[in-house]
Amino acid sequence: MRYWLEFLPVWLVAQTLRWLPRPVARGVAMLSLFLSIGTSRLRRVGMRNLELAFPEKPLASANVF
Repeated sequence: MRYWLEFLPVWLVAQTLRWLPRPVARGVAMLSLFLSIGTSRLRRVGMRNLELAFPEKPLASANVF
């Protein structure tokens, strides 16, 4: 049940973006990029968790921002 509750909002957003005109969809994508940059603390925590979970993997390939 938990996975469906996490998956459903993402799926709905993806389906909505699919029907929007391309400039509007790009604007929404840029807004999400700015919001993800604003949550740098959460990204640092996530990257640290990945580093602890997979010490043999290099983080340089996973660091997108």
